[in-house]
Amino acid sequence: MERKNLLPPALMERLRRHLYEIDFVYRRLPDVLERAGLVTTVQQWGEVFRDQMASTRDHRATLAQLVVFWGQRLRPCACTEVDTLLNELNHALVSRAGTSGLDRRLHQLFTDLRRIVMERLDEGIDLAQRLGELDLARGLEALVLVEHAQQQRMSAPWEGDGRAAAMSAA
Repeated sequence: MERKNLLPPALMERLRRHLYEIDFVYRRLPDVLERAGLVTTVQQWGEVFRDQMASTRDHRATLAQLVVFWGQRLRPCACTEVDTLLNELNHALVSRAGTSGLDRRLHQLFTDLRRIVMERLDEGIDLAQRLGELDLARGLEALVLVEHAQQQRMSAPWEGDGRAAAMSAA
């Protein structure tokens, strides 16, 4: 019987950690995207990075509104996987090892970060539903839809002319 009483607080804590991790990415990513837009050799990528920067700020504002409406505070957590990827992005931006290699590396790191955000959002939806926080779950589902659209925008230039342009620039 006591185990059932411990379950919701554990779920709540896990949900808070996931939402904090998403917020952590949304807070740090716009500055990295801005720098990436300046150093990329492919004009298409610069436009995509600027678009991603603006939408990430919008996503963070949406998440902040959801958290306020939810009535809970986010708790800091050790976001080692995300922090490592953000550090790798920063390192890639300052090293400028090679133009086509840089563009490929930036694309891979941004894709990995977006994948983690999507995983945390999906888990957050599940946790919110299990806790009976249906408004929060619906808000997170809406955020998943816009995040999915951002992933498609990020991969479109790479799959099309962006890859060819990156290769020819090298």
